[in-house]
Amino acid sequence: MILFSAGKIRSSFRGTSISHLFAAGLMFLVSLISGCGHESSIELPSPTVSSVVPDSAGYKDTLTIYGSGFKRDRSLYRVVFSPFEGSGNGSELLGSIPGVSSREVTPISVSGDHLVCIVPDGVFTKSIAVENTALSGIFPMGVAPPPSISSPLGFNVLLHKGDVARIFFTSYGYRWNVKPLDSSDDYLVIIFCSSVPEQNTDVFDYSVEFANSTGNVLAVNGAERGLGASGGGEGPTADGKNGRRLTMGLLAMNGEKAFKRHVRREISELLEREGHRRQHHPHSIEAWRRFEGSAPQSASFNVLNTATGSVLDPSNFTVVQAELKYEGEHTLLYVDTNTPPSCLTDDDARFLGSAFDEHIYQTDHEYFGTESDINHDGKVAILMSPVINALTAPGTADTEGFIAGFFLANDLLPHYLDSRTTNGMEIFYTIVPDPAGRYGNVFPKDKTIDVVEGVLGHEFLHMILFNYRVLIYGRGYSGEYMEELWLNEGLAHIAEDLNNHNSDNIKRANMFLNDPGGVALIYGGDELEERGAAYLFLRYLGDRFGDTIFKKLVQSHYAGIANIEHNTGMHFFDAFADWSAACYLSGLGITSDPRFSYTSVDLRNDFDALHVEDIPSGSDSYSSTVKAMGPEFLLTHFNGGSTSSIDIESKGSNAGKMNAILIKLDD
Repeated sequence: MILFSAGKIRSSFRGTSISHLFAAGLMFLVSLISGCGHESSIELPSPTVSSVVPDSAGYKDTLTIYGSGFKRDRSLYRVVFSPFEGSGNGSELLGSIPGVSSREVTPISVSGDHLVCIVPDGVFTKSIAVENTALSGIFPMGVAPPPSISSPLGFNVLLHKGDVARIFFTSYGYRWNVKPLDSSDDYLVIIFCSSVPEQNTDVFDYSVEFANSTGNVLAVNGAERGLGASGGGEGPTADGKNGRRLTMGLLAMNGEKAFKRHVRREISELLEREGHRRQHHPHSIEAWRRFEGSAPQSASFNVLNTATGSVLDPSNFTVVQAELKYEGEHTLLYVDTNTPPSCLTDDDARFLGSAFDEHIYQTDHEYFGTESDINHDGKVAILMSPVINALTAPGTADTEGFIAGFFLANDLLPHYLDSRTTNGMEIFYTIVPDPAGRYGNVFPKDKTIDVVEGVLGHEFLHMILFNYRVLIYGRGYSGEYMEELWLNEGLAHIAEDLNNHNSDNIKRANMFLNDPGGVALIYGGDELEERGAAYLFLRYLGDRFGDTIFKKLVQSHYAGIANIEHNTGMHFFDAFADWSAACYLSGLGITSDPRFSYTSVDLRNDFDALHVEDIPSGSDSYSSTVKAMGPEFLLTHFNGGSTSSIDIESKGSNAGKMNAILIKLDD
């Protein structure tokens, strides 16, 4: 909606998908939409209001606003909570800042001298006013009449134990007041920055001042708050976050990061070039056939032999001869003929083939969607080869990580590529076990088979997503609908979870929980802790909206934040704030609100303790840095009284747009 006031155009966001909660008060603008493109300012008589009873209330409490001249049609009115300080015109309206919006509710009943409404969620220390949306007078054709607004009434919304208040500002500093109900009130403050970083390593400065506070008198990660299964950790080591040695599964994820980014970049550039060239004469992606008739017992495959070279260069591919070891309803599993039985037996191959055919295939179909079938055989192939082992430098797998397996988009884009760089079929590539380290790194058989099984579920998600976003929506030549990296990988980790390979998800999530403010959910560089954050965020969305949300996200035409907003009906800041609150509140027992709880995982007992920043006892200020869209958690204790307040400021060369969530921890 475009809002006009005193000749100034202001922006406002309205609708169920963006409900911002603030800690300041409210004000209104006269709004006008001109169907003819003409700008006008038309004033209507404002509703007359005199008092609100009670003048302090909590979430879901009933308010009665008294006044005069109300019509009995409740649809004509809205009660609005909006950022405003002082009294006067729109020049004092914080809501005029782009990105800041009011909180509105429709009355539940109206009579001639009063109306009744219900207090919305998560707001505190506000004013309220009544907006009249009734038609009045004669207006030019195509011009909608603006609403009129009453004068604001003083009103405080009280926070009770477990209540969550969200404050979204696009300014660089602000204050809000807290009204403790007694002399020993504890609050959790969660700060996050909504600025867009220039680089994924950027951090933003913030400082917090607490008036009438004794600082954090609680032990950081203390048991009295039930913050998790284990306390604060040891310092980072070369083996991983907080002294943990990385597991084989984590090493596989760590080793593939640069490789996947490199491949993704090349494929994106390929699609961009081909999209411009072929958009008027696209080839059918259904015309390619790799195997005619039944699958051959022996076949040759073009296999990438470099982790750093171009995936479009035929010299970077090796022709591998392989034998069919398993054929199921949906699956063909081939093993490189150079693989000795001591590395992989036929029984091992059949186990992996049946695991994919009978479990992973159905699970990923149920929760995400279907893969393509460009060679019309109705099968997904798996090739296990020592060539994939050799993609990892000798002796580095247990320190720097390794590439365990992958899906290569080349195989689904045969018409654009040299035939020596594609197999023209749905296929995954994986390492073979190597207990003796004959190919450069030791990969114990049992652990390797378990890792490969998890990789297949993970990579199948990528194949399914590519089918929808490139082959269907992009018609096989456009990358316009490709998903953003953080959400793409987050969904792949959900696929691991749904296929009962969740132990490494927990370890990645622990890395995030150990330093949440230092982890960027959506702007990161694909680090393990960022994947852990993405997994927890998506697992939360699945618990809140049902696991059908995953299929909606995969099969959407949207990407990244827009995808989340479209399929949840929430503004992304709202979803992020509720998730951040759930990371602390889930399992704590102080709120029954399902928005702030996980149901599929036990965050308190199966994961590490959530790290809360240490504000020294007696301190009235705290300064630190935070990454964009990484939640910082602070505990503070107020002594009570009218002067209790919290000031947040971000300034200087590393200033950011700070937002906050406030949770009351006791009554």
